[in-house]
Amino acid sequence: LAPVISSISLGGLYLILKYTEFDPGYVYRLFTCLFAFLSVQEIASDALDVLLPDAVKQTVAVDLGKNGLAIVESSSDGGEEVDAVLGGEEIVATALSAALVGAYLAGAPADTVVISNAIGLSIAVATLPILNLRSFSIASAFLIGLFC
Repeated sequence: LAPVISSISLGGLYLILKYTEFDPGYVYRLFTCLFAFLSVQEIASDALDVLLPDAVKQTVAVDLGKNGLAIVESSSDGGEEVDAVLGGEEIVATALSAALVGAYLAGAPADTVVISNAIGLSIAVATLPILNLRSFSIASAFLIGLFC
């Protein structure tokens, strides 16, 4: 049953690619940009947490009530129920991430070299904690592959 389902799905994908204007590279680019947005936001948020002054890092509470998006002043007692609590560094990091990914999607190929390197670096740094280096030989192979 599995080979039949696989052949039907591959045949359908072949027909879509052959007889439509569907560009799989564009879909790949969108998913990559989504992952890049999340990675850049995470790395930039951590970096801005160290670099920004305390006045910028004040917490903002966001309420998505009946009247739409509302920024409410956050209190330290936590008595008011809100939908999201964002720090100033998270807001700046999200804006930076959106600008970087937007510039990558809209830019000319010559302009996207630096942007793609910045996005690639943030993806590499964000996914580095996923690696589980249990032995010296695995760590050595990783470093040899990284620098050679």
